Amino acid sequence: MAQQTVSVGTTANDGTGDAPRTAGQKINSNFDELYAAVVSLTSSVAGKANTSHTQAASTISDSTVPGRALLTAADAAAQRTALGLGTSSVLDVGTTASKVVQLTADAKLPAVDGSLLTGVVASGSEPRYHNVANNTWAYAGAIMSGNTAGSTCLFAGQLSGEDAVTVTDSTTWGIWALKNLVTGNGCSAFGVYALRDAVTLDACSAFGDSALMKTLASHNSGFGYGAGSRNLTGVGNNFFGSYSGWRGDKGDYNFIAGFYANSYTTGTDEEGVTLGDGNWIGGYYGAYKYQGNHSKVWGYEAAYNLVTGDHNWIEGYHAGSALLTGAYNIFLGYGSGSSGSQKTDAINSIAIGKDSFTTKDNQVVLGGPENAETVLTGSVIVPSSAWHKSSDTKERLFFDTNASSYYRGHTAVPHIFQNKDGGTMVRFTESVHEFTVEQIRVINSGASIALWKDGSPSRAASFGFGGTELVLRLYDGTAWRNGMFIDSNGSEPQIAFYGSTAVSKQTISGSRGGNAALQALLTALANLGLVTDSTS
Repeated sequence: MAQQTVSVGTTANDGTGDAPRTAGQKINSNFDELYAAVVSLTSSVAGKANTSHTQAASTISDSTVPGRALLTAADAAAQRTALGLGTSSVLDVGTTASKVVQLTADAKLPAVDGSLLTGVVASGSEPRYHNVANNTWAYAGAIMSGNTAGSTCLFAGQLSGEDAVTVTDSTTWGIWALKNLVTGNGCSAFGVYALRDAVTLDACSAFGDSALMKTLASHNSGFGYGAGSRNLTGVGNNFFGSYSGWRGDKGDYNFIAGFYANSYTTGTDEEGVTLGDGNWIGGYYGAYKYQGNHSKVWGYEAAYNLVTGDHNWIEGYHAGSALLTGAYNIFLGYGSGSSGSQKTDAINSIAIGKDSFTTKDNQVVLGGPENAETVLTGSVIVPSSAWHKSSDTKERLFFDTNASSYYRGHTAVPHIFQNKDGGTMVRFTESVHEFTVEQIRVINSGASIALWKDGSPSRAASFGFGGTELVLRLYDGTAWRNGMFIDSNGSEPQIAFYGSTAVSKQTISGSRGGNAALQALLTALANLGLVTDSTS
């Protein structure tokens, strides 16, 4: 009989399906057929015995060698061996003891107590050598196994510390850094070839590719690419900046800072020049060619062309750049000593101010071409040694408080001192120590001119203004004594002595016979302050 299916209609309760009786009859017919089949099957196997079948693994034609080994293994351990599994195959995943650590979903180690991590090193920098006895470590190609007499060192980089035997308290980081050092103490080398050639060295620090590369002397510091790299025997130097002091092979106790500062040479890359001693140099190309001693140079290309000469002080952008040689000079300010008019071999000259310059040795210049006024406050003293004879070739400087120009020098003609309008102020004609004054103009009320006898502070004379009067005074070592007074009433001069009020010229009148003339004379002299009239 074919399987009978109950029709349920198209939709629920639409009345198109089988009637309940018809549906039940179909169900019963299906079950009757199933039960009849079961009874027939049971009858056919009744009384039959159980049977088994054995198949050798080696005879399974489509099996593999590992598969057959797994089937024939005597126990679980033999099965792990057959599959090539290690001891971790029997461990659980976790972060506690005897557990296998499993990476997280983002391929990171799970969180663990950091104190449990031991011997952690960066990938590719595993220790090559560790001498526990002297606490010496070598990393990434460094060779330190010979440093048996040294202690407390850390060397990293290919061949760094290769020749070390007695090296203490030193650190390197870079290919060939401190490669040739045999004996040394307190050295630090960071960068390729840093302190490469040193054999016996103490207290040196090099930071930067080739810094102090050829240095053989102690107590030097180099910071920057090639800083002090040619310094062979110089001691106690400090180099800061790329190529600072690059070519100097000698020179002690210098401080050199700035790109290419004090680094010039005319030789090949392997040839150096002798740096001076005790210099303080800073700035881009500062003192680029300098080989002198005990000088301070600071500024962009300051003293750029200066080669020789000692004891100079030069500061400012391009300051002193026109000098080729010179000593005991001072140039301060933007462009000071850089003019084409600057004396290139000046000695003991001073120029202060923007674009100022000197043209002679032993010269002082205050201010440059753009300075319209120079103000000196306080006392300006010219010592007696400054005065000179006509035959003396020394040069002097004369100036006044109201002059915008000045006269300097010594010539056979009289010295002329001019005011700001070009008019003559003072004219000096020299004869040994004597001077003839043709014209003197005193600018300010209360000003005076004093003449000291042989430079003595106890004897002097002066003339100058006391209010509106011109006063002649004498200094006797105790006080100034007023002598003569000169004034004017607007039409004629007036004069007086010993502090009296200046009056015009007096007229004596009266009869001589009646002593009127004598009385008039006494009155006139009294008015001049020459006598005191006490007569009756």
